[in-house]
Amino acid sequence: MSTTANPPPSPGVSSRRPGGKIPPKLPLSVFSAAATAPLTADPTKVFPNAIVDANVGLELPEWSEQAGDLTRKPISGVVLALHTREGQPPLDEERFNELTQSSSVPITAIIAPTHLADRGISKLPSYITSSPSPIAFGVSFAPGGTNPDDIRLILSAGHVVDLDVPWNSQQSESDSEWNALEDFIGKAVNGGAEGSPKPTKAIVISNLLPPPHSLHVPIVKLMKSPVYEKYQEHISSLSFVTNVYLKFLPPHWEDPTPPSPAPFATTSETTGSGVTSQDAQAKDEWKRRVRIYLGPALDAFGYSRIIFGTSPSPSSTSASNAHDWYTLAREVVAEIVAEQDGVDAIFGKNAQTVYGQ
Repeated sequence: MSTTANPPPSPGVSSRRPGGKIPPKLPLSVFSAAATAPLTADPTKVFPNAIVDANVGLELPEWSEQAGDLTRKPISGVVLALHTREGQPPLDEERFNELTQSSSVPITAIIAPTHLADRGISKLPSYITSSPSPIAFGVSFAPGGTNPDDIRLILSAGHVVDLDVPWNSQQSESDSEWNALEDFIGKAVNGGAEGSPKPTKAIVISNLLPPPHSLHVPIVKLMKSPVYEKYQEHISSLSFVTNVYLKFLPPHWEDPTPPSPAPFATTSETTGSGVTSQDAQAKDEWKRRVRIYLGPALDAFGYSRIIFGTSPSPSSTSASNAHDWYTLAREVVAEIVAEQDGVDAIFGKNAQTVYGQ
């Protein structure tokens, strides 16, 4: 099994040094309508050359039906997230076989939900561990209740850890939960015995890009709020651990992801798609909000440590359609990232590097 090498600095992204934790504030004008011109071509027509969907929480036939234009591009693979959501049958061997053996889509890896007991890692069923696909461990972070030694053990055994952060970082002005997360990750990566090798596999964090928040808060007020300043500060701090990645997933924002027409649709096709002018306005608002979180994350992590997926994080209860989130996310990335290499990295290459064998 391959190890995850430390990623090179991303071109076009400012270098950072440990020290000052708060990144420079971006002016509000950056996110205004007048400043959304893409750095390259029309963002609606910028596509990754290949795609790995790194968070598929649906059965693959349903995902394929939703994905639409994703499947028009080469699908290098999907990462199956086996977290059971409300309304889904429980995971057992029969269901596992149905999920993993009934699709022509290549399975890059499988994320198996893991409950960390007081004395270590709960044993995964043999039908999961015997799978030919690489296994990542899905863990829910609980401040004070998740043992970093368990995470270090998983990493040292050659497995990626998908770490879901279920708390709402935008509801509290306190640093305590952010500090607990940073301390936890530092101990998981660097807390072994003196002289012991550091784990080389990745910790991939979900529910922080973008984080939960209320759509009722005006965007200008949000950007001036202490919680947004703390988001920028702590995202920067997390980036100092080089094998930490962020998952770029549909956010927990109360409403479902706004719908989008198919790319290159004619006027008549767009009119018949059911996408209304209100939907288009909602999508524009979502893009502005996604942009204010993706910008600092790209500045801190670079495009080589952000991984795209279409299903919400395990702790989210928001609905999202794979096509709609892919379209919105792709357009926002194309507006910010100047290089085709960056688009390709976020939508495929990073996931293949982190999760692939």
